[in-house]
Amino acid sequence: ILSWVLPFLSPADRQARADCKPSLIVGSLLGNEGPGSLLSYLKDEKELVVSLGSAVVDENADFEVFAVALDLTQAGLERKEEVIESVFSYIAMAKAQQLPEHLFSEIDALTEVGWKFRETQGPASVVNSAAANMQKYMAPARYLSGPALITGEEAVQRRLATELLQALTPEEMLITYCSQSFAPKAKDTEYWYKTKYFVEPFEPLLARCKAPKVVAGLKLPAPNPFIAQDYAIKASPSEDFSVRPSEPEMILDGESWRVHFKQDNRYGQPKAYAFIQISQGNDVFGQQTTPKTSAYARLLKASLQDALNEYSYDASVAGLQYSCSFTTRGIALSFSGYNDKLPAFVESIVTAISTHVPNSEVKLQRYKDTILRDLKSFGTEQPYKHASFFAALCKNLPAYLPTQVAEEVKAVSLQELQAWTATVWQKGYGEMLLQGNLFEEEARGLVRSCERAFKFAPIPQPDRAQPALVTLPVVAGGWGSVLRMDEPNVNEGNSAVYAHFQNANRDVEAQVAMELIGSMMEQPFYADLRTKQQLGYIVFAGTKNEEFSRALVLTVQSSIANADYLAERIMEFVDAFDAVIENMPPAQFSTYVQGLVEQKLEMDKKLSSEALRHWGEIVDNQYVYDRDEREAAALRGLTQEGVLKTYREVVKTGGSER
Repeated sequence: ILSWVLPFLSPADRQARADCKPSLIVGSLLGNEGPGSLLSYLKDEKELVVSLGSAVVDENADFEVFAVALDLTQAGLERKEEVIESVFSYIAMAKAQQLPEHLFSEIDALTEVGWKFRETQGPASVVNSAAANMQKYMAPARYLSGPALITGEEAVQRRLATELLQALTPEEMLITYCSQSFAPKAKDTEYWYKTKYFVEPFEPLLARCKAPKVVAGLKLPAPNPFIAQDYAIKASPSEDFSVRPSEPEMILDGESWRVHFKQDNRYGQPKAYAFIQISQGNDVFGQQTTPKTSAYARLLKASLQDALNEYSYDASVAGLQYSCSFTTRGIALSFSGYNDKLPAFVESIVTAISTHVPNSEVKLQRYKDTILRDLKSFGTEQPYKHASFFAALCKNLPAYLPTQVAEEVKAVSLQELQAWTATVWQKGYGEMLLQGNLFEEEARGLVRSCERAFKFAPIPQPDRAQPALVTLPVVAGGWGSVLRMDEPNVNEGNSAVYAHFQNANRDVEAQVAMELIGSMMEQPFYADLRTKQQLGYIVFAGTKNEEFSRALVLTVQSSIANADYLAERIMEFVDAFDAVIENMPPAQFSTYVQGLVEQKLEMDKKLSSEALRHWGEIVDNQYVYDRDEREAAALRGLTQEGVLKTYREVVKTGGSER
């Protein structure tokens, strides 16, 4: 991390920077990811970095800190001085030129549109933001819009951006490296967290950065072609917010594709969402997914993202987003943003994805390095997360360990990855949801783009990959099925227990009863094991939804007690809680019920929330768009005696379904 402390020269200077936001201009220069960018040079040409970002990272009343953060490859760590010199090569190139006018006009336009069409925020978020803004912006009208809008004069904005760029000198720079390889040199200890560190001068590097070499090919960002021009709303908002949103319509149900569509007439946003699930065969994905399949999928995803990065960067700046991931069902794609440029963006991305083949040994090693570091980080997670993960291996198929995936990642050759990639698009079944500011014909055009890109042979329903939830055996006595695992992190002093009570009855009444039990237990469980017994800071009770099956989940992590003791205390609480339900005043029981009913019947406030809710039903092949209403009705029908019966059968020791 390269950082510069930039003092505010006066209250007026602080206000001018807040209004003009020069850091957005300079950050967009140094953090650009398109052709000719610093990242493109260091990652694609030199293979020295994985990612790069640039922004103000800290601010108080007297100064702000501007930083350039680089995630290095192993080669980049070994040649870190060259990486830092390259940063100053780009800074020197930018200083030698006049900042292009389109940078200012584009950022002004994007912030204005972003504010105008921002989605509804929750009250807590609005209050917290406004309280902080009241300390920063003088005018009350800016308490809400301050961070979002640029209001300073153009000439002042250009001057401040130029001054910020000029302030990025090697003499004023602080360099922070972070790597496990520095452990032998780290002899000093930080006061608060006892982190080991060391400090060293960098005079030779300073000389290089004062006169950096000229790097051919570096250039300032070109105009962004993805910025929307048409923000017209295609259907006037007419849906009543006091009633539930209407459902998507199925506009195509073919052998290879099923498509659902809903034109927005509720939120008045010039945005749209496209969700795509391409199911693969159950002979490769689904319950048959192996660590090797996971390794192939991770490497292909990394290669796809890398290949699309330069193209998609400008789109992301302009508010267009895409994601590509591999699930137990197959390939999941999502697109979102301003609808004006969304169809062309989707067509370009799906075409590139369907034709992409990894072709570089050097890049493959970079992908492996990044993935292996991510998999290795599993070992440093907290024990309660490890406990939850290991429990999931017993309940879900497929199931394998990160260490197994890591071994497969190491072994994959470029030729193997290429051969596997060639098979991915041979067979499939696509399902889509298109929702937002689109006409139906535009939606059908998006479908045609996908059909042209993915020319797979159809997979019949029985042969499509599906995950599976394992029904745990009924064990009425003792603690039930017990999995004991050593904590992966040998330096971790905490122990954790994760207790999972599964209700195999899929009837809606039985499932919402489990949800109600979790709601009733949440505070008493915390008060007993955390506040009264003081077993640890991480104490949680609630419900988990897996494949539309609710389970009661209890978690405790402690630094003062071992796992057996924690389990005893959990089960002691569990076996006494039926008396709490039994003796609960009817009015209090009704309050718990009504609280959950109100949560379920709360209206979607954002287009994204509604679209994601619809997609959740589609991707799981459920299509129960009124699920919340059905569950609310089932909750209202619950009785205290019925919930007590469910608890004693499913949760308490000795239960017939436990």
